[in-house]
Amino acid sequence: NDDPSAPMYFSDVVMTPSTGINLSLYDIGMVQVLKGPQGTLFGRNSTAGAILINPKLPGEEFGGFVDLTAGNYGMYRTDFGVDVPVTDTFQLRFAGRKLERDGYQTNKNDLPQDIADYGKELWDDNTSALRMSARWQSTENIENVTVVDWSEKNSLARAAKAVVTGRSQFQASVNRNLALTDPSDVRVNIIAPENVENDFLSNT
Repeated sequence: NDDPSAPMYFSDVVMTPSTGINLSLYDIGMVQVLKGPQGTLFGRNSTAGAILINPKLPGEEFGGFVDLTAGNYGMYRTDFGVDVPVTDTFQLRFAGRKLERDGYQTNKNDLPQDIADYGKELWDDNTSALRMSARWQSTENIENVTVVDWSEKNSLARAAKAVVTGRSQFQASVNRNLALTDPSDVRVNIIAPENVENDFLSNT
């Protein structure tokens, strides 16, 4: 959670800490990478540069897209975006993402006290995200853009696989992990949920 030396900006707002910023990386209109130190006149003092990400702005004509993706580990993803022009000077854009994927790891811990967690899939992904953007051209020289973004991810966190220890009391647990032949299997007695929710609002 430390501030990165090259912070990320989303819709002109610095995201520090940047936890969960990847949940909003869909329907992107522009990405910029600024090298070198950036001062506070830019937005936030940063020593190594900045990464600017802007969502796609509403268009002046009705239209949109739907993108369907499937992969291994039971992965499927749906991205969509649609432009809704209300008037000649006011447009809306709605976009979203739904991602489901099974875990990369399987818990093979079959000790009696931990048997309830046997077979659980870890490092999975269950992401939902929605965004609404509004653009209002109040005059020929003034444009107002509002972005409202919500995203959420719920999964079981990746587990470390013990393969060496300097303490004899943990050697039995290490040996049980070393006995696994599948590199994606792990024996752990702590199942950690990883839940991230971001709410975002900007007006430029």
